[in-house]
Amino acid sequence: MRKIMTALAAAAVAVLVALSPPSGTSVAATPGTDGDLPSRAAPAVAVDHTVTFVNDTGKTVWIGSDVNNDGSRPLAALPTLEPGQSGTVTIPETAEPGHWRGKFFARQGCTGTSGSTFHCLVGDCGTFADHCERSEQPTSLAEFNFDTEDTLAPWYDVSYVNAFSQPVTIAPKNATGGGGCGTMGCSENLLPLCPPTI
Repeated sequence: MRKIMTALAAAAVAVLVALSPPSGTSVAATPGTDGDLPSRAAPAVAVDHTVTFVNDTGKTVWIGSDVNNDGSRPLAALPTLEPGQSGTVTIPETAEPGHWRGKFFARQGCTGTSGSTFHCLVGDCGTFADHCERSEQPTSLAEFNFDTEDTLAPWYDVSYVNAFSQPVTIAPKNATGGGGCGTMGCSENLLPLCPPTI
């Protein structure tokens, strides 16, 4: 399976993502009828994807997730990771609606009782430690698209558009099935470079 490593470095969380379709399924472009031009690639067969988070921050991290407003199902049972710990989440592409488009982020500085008084200083998304009830506060994001109907999927990116809370890097590991899976993101802490008034 294609795997991607995401490192939220320097106050960092690493993510390993199993991405590729099952063996025997190709998502590469194929020659067209004239033999010269490639035709559009066939959609992939739906598979569940496994995401493994590794906490390299030196502090406790509560993994948060949010989904696009396209029928993608919210994730539950998100891990809380002590320094050096790892945890796994399954992305259910095989369940309805047949895709998952969303993002992961590291919630930090969380306190309180899950289900009532739980809140986070960074990435707060509701009163539960293991899932989000609403969109997160602005934070660094690792974004993913798992969609069998999208011939370019799976794909990923790192976003600091809404905020920078820690460095995020996504780098493929043991990628198979072709495609241009390259390293995305920034491994440096950008906060010291920001003007103090921002």
